[in-house]
Amino acid sequence: MKIIGLILVLFYAALMLFALWKQHSLNASSLCTGAGSLLVLGYALLYLIQNRSLLPLLVIGMLCISAGALLNGIRLKKVHIHHHIIRLLLEAAMVALCWMSMGGGSDKLVDMGTIEIDGAQAVVWEDRTYVPFCVVSKSDCGAQIGFLNGDTDDRISAYQEYPTNQWLVSWLPMDGGAILLKEITVTQIPDGLEDEYQITP
Repeated sequence: MKIIGLILVLFYAALMLFALWKQHSLNASSLCTGAGSLLVLGYALLYLIQNRSLLPLLVIGMLCISAGALLNGIRLKKVHIHHHIIRLLLEAAMVALCWMSMGGGSDKLVDMGTIEIDGAQAVVWEDRTYVPFCVVSKSDCGAQIGFLNGDTDDRISAYQEYPTNQWLVSWLPMDGGAILLKEITVTQIPDGLEDEYQITP
């Protein structure tokens, strides 16, 4: 779902910029649409580069694009209300998709604890213990579900589409990689992964 959300957002912003390029005119509506498209692109790039989901940036960008389209309709004296309603609904759907797939609902994030096992930091969530397994890419992170020891920058996310009662990912916004965490009793390992820590129950 995360990939679909990013693709839709990037495609929409690129489509708006292409339409402006074909228009070959500079006015209030094109400036508004262009600024909104750049904000939407900025949101997507920030997520791809730093794994940061700045949803207000996306919302403001979408509103600017819609405002630009409305201004253009007024300028041409061709305001089609149902077109603008459809546009707003599509934009709202894209924002909702990004919110759900990229860590929406931050007020429900879980503050998890840590313990030390065999010299490594393990994560404790409810009655489960997750131990470091291997290094993975931040692009493998799913929705954020928690943070560690009260530090909201020390983040815990789902791992791809795997169940969170078996796999988690620990990562920091400013670091390049992420640490895959395995629930300590799990024995079935996804293809392509190799245990770099060898921590056993």
